[in-house]
Amino acid sequence: MNVVNAEDVRRSLALLGIRPGDTVLFHSSLKSFGRVENGPDDVIDGFLAAVGETGTVVAPTFTMKDFENAYRTWHLDKPSDTGLITEVFRRRPQARRSDQATHAVAAIGADAVELTATHGQTGRRHGIYGDTPFAADSPWQKLYDRNAHVIMAGVGFESLTLRHLCEYTLVDRALTHARKQGRYEEAVASICSFEDRARRSDTLFWLYLDHEHFEEYIRAKGLVQETLCGEATLLHIRSKPVCDSVIKAAWEQPEHWLPPYAAAWLRRWR
Repeated sequence: MNVVNAEDVRRSLALLGIRPGDTVLFHSSLKSFGRVENGPDDVIDGFLAAVGETGTVVAPTFTMKDFENAYRTWHLDKPSDTGLITEVFRRRPQARRSDQATHAVAAIGADAVELTATHGQTGRRHGIYGDTPFAADSPWQKLYDRNAHVIMAGVGFESLTLRHLCEYTLVDRALTHARKQGRYEEAVASICSFEDRARRSDTLFWLYLDHEHFEEYIRAKGLVQETLCGEATLLHIRSKPVCDSVIKAAWEQPEHWLPPYAAAWLRRWR
């Protein structure tokens, strides 16, 4: 079995087009790499080397355990539940973490402070995980705005959190249209909030985008690249073209993306 080190990670990222100065978000599974010489630190160091001193690396640091109480138990030093690499990453002295209970990120690099400084203080969007995680001032929106690279290292599209940004954007656009018609309360009554997510039904729901259909669609568009690092498959996308393509397709043909009741809601309020 080959042993993976930081230079192997850097080279694999370079093959996917990652260059100094880039912003890169990663989702990861340490065990997928096989044997890694210095464990999580080599993976992290490989990412940091790939973007250099002028770039920024971002990792999800979600708190999934006891999720129902996430907003009550949140604090900035709460451990990350999205894999060992992300926990080691957020605990590095130079890391900055966004202050949000369910979908916080940590960042290291030139733009770490800017990316994590706000997370739901303004531009809130109604949704099933609360109105702050994918707000207009969130790191997720900022990653989209700067067309960040996204690497899925040994994990699949079920781990792609930008999928939820697409969902929030679709709901927010429809609710904006409803508000202009003076019918916001009527429209929002069907959309789950964090508090009532356990009561989901065909009359109280969320616009979930299936990750398998999501992947199939963007692969067909030629928006996915991949390579190997050790035993791990690294999948690569760019934030903007992927989100723009999916949002446009789901907005125009919701029946191809959503259950009938959710598609009917989106058609009504779009």
